[in-house]
Amino acid sequence: MTDPQSFNRYAYTQNDPVNFVDPTGLDGVWVTDPATGQPYFISGLTAGVTIIGGLNGFAGFGGGGGAGHHDALEELGIDEGIGGGSVDPQNPAPTPTPCPGSIPEGIGKQILAIASQENIDPTLLSVTMRHESSFGTNMTPNERWEGRGRNRTLVGWDVGPMQLGTNVWGKAPFTDGLSNPFGTIAMNPSTHQYDSFNGNFGENVTLAARAFGMDILPRSHGKDWLHRNADAAGMYRGPGDYQGRYNQYIQEAPSDRRQLNCIAGRP
Repeated sequence: MTDPQSFNRYAYTQNDPVNFVDPTGLDGVWVTDPATGQPYFISGLTAGVTIIGGLNGFAGFGGGGGAGHHDALEELGIDEGIGGGSVDPQNPAPTPTPCPGSIPEGIGKQILAIASQENIDPTLLSVTMRHESSFGTNMTPNERWEGRGRNRTLVGWDVGPMQLGTNVWGKAPFTDGLSNPFGTIAMNPSTHQYDSFNGNFGENVTLAARAFGMDILPRSHGKDWLHRNADAAGMYRGPGDYQGRYNQYIQEAPSDRRQLNCIAGRP
């Protein structure tokens, strides 16, 4: 044990138990920044507390900060497989158990990395992707029409895991640095059905994150982060189903956040 004072529960929290919370010694928790009202993630041990840093109080998902927690555990001689797991006495390598929730873990890792890069709450991406494409299992392009009767005109397509509108988001600055977020939209002449999405999955999600960060979130409102994000999720969906997506976000975001915390905490 490199830091005997870590047995002292007051010293363990850097003499600040109000702001530095680690109830189990392994699990991270979400707390609210009193200055901004935004949630942020506090995780485990650096012979005290490691804050997984990020922009505007959000966790440093993906490329930002997860290693500090794992290094601290190693320093204290703990290798438990963060996020849950069991250890075979004959084989000290942990066997992680799945993080509870409906988000596929590989997609969850992509969501966390992209959300960190674009500085948005990852649950906006998880809830949206769940209902737009069932996490990428149904990515057939859908036509976007405007007008009525003889004036009805095909103006674009909703494409990819996030079902992004080519006529809405297919331009700068949203597409800056992205090479293939929409893919090629083609119809099978024998079935008259659109071919499935063939663009870049990660770029499509990145484009959606930019749509939230650059355009939708600055216009959204709510009494707290949950309701503000729900307003943004509803606006992303559009006026025809705004309330439905708003309600879905309110219901699903808390459990998605717990699962994403678990995924973020894995080494």
